[in-house]
Amino acid sequence: MRTVLLLGLLFSFGPAFGQWERFNYEGENPGELSFFKYAPRAALDNPDAPMVLVLHGCGQDARQINALAGWSALADELGLLLLFAEQKKLNNLGDCFNWFLANDVEPFGGEMHSIYVAAQAFRRSYPGSRNYVYGVSAGAAMALAMLYNYPAYFQAGAVLAGGAFKYHDSMLSAASYLQQSNNYPSDIMLSFLPERIRLYSGPFPALVSIHGTADPVVHIAHQEGLRKQYLAWTRNERAVEEASAPLERIRRRQYSLNDAKTTQLIVYTVEGMGHAVPVDHSQPERNGGSGLFAAPVDWFSTRAILNDWGLTR
Repeated sequence: MRTVLLLGLLFSFGPAFGQWERFNYEGENPGELSFFKYAPRAALDNPDAPMVLVLHGCGQDARQINALAGWSALADELGLLLLFAEQKKLNNLGDCFNWFLANDVEPFGGEMHSIYVAAQAFRRSYPGSRNYVYGVSAGAAMALAMLYNYPAYFQAGAVLAGGAFKYHDSMLSAASYLQQSNNYPSDIMLSFLPERIRLYSGPFPALVSIHGTADPVVHIAHQEGLRKQYLAWTRNERAVEEASAPLERIRRRQYSLNDAKTTQLIVYTVEGMGHAVPVDHSQPERNGGSGLFAAPVDWFSTRAILNDWGLTR
């Protein structure tokens, strides 16, 4: 009798966990990208569930960044809607988003436009207004481009192992630039943005940046360049800085407006970490995955980001 009752409840209410599914939509896809979704019951039961757009790095696909960053487990727990964009080798042999090419990070064309159209289509299926974007490495650069080009659409974003916005002629020139240190002043960093972006006057999305001091792919100096560019863009060069240390090797800097009530930018620097995603394997549940791009530093960066976005319970 108990078995029958449990089966009845299962089929009546459905599983609490989401299902990984390809997301097909009617609309433009000039970047020829693929998309996947994850929608757990906790999100479906919420009329304004947050949506997180997840962008993978080079040498990855959507499933791999999901496993590495622990997104679907957190979606089940917190009721998040997830939309993953995935690159095709036809576009980039390294599976990188082409964030460095102007035609792929301009509105109404290329990969960025495909991602935006897919996000809007996803929101028609799952209505809501709280939208966020997360990206790693090349995905971080594309995530930043999304924030700059569609600032009113996103409440906040997060970039891991990513630098400031800047056009390049090729992937080779972009990679060479990112491996080198630079110390450009804020006005130069701001000048890298197209005029239409520089002239935007708000509202501005908040941003979280995470970077390792030993990153051989994107030099740590580029996090400082991103900090200068973002604060200059949001007219907050004089924002109040508040420093703390969540763990011994992790430095956190929070930049708030003069009233100290609105946080515009949070910068995490992880001492000794390379080009990777910080995860926490100190707990039995292993918060985050393993592999080449995982850094087990006893700090679950994905949950920290969600906490900074105000989405944890």
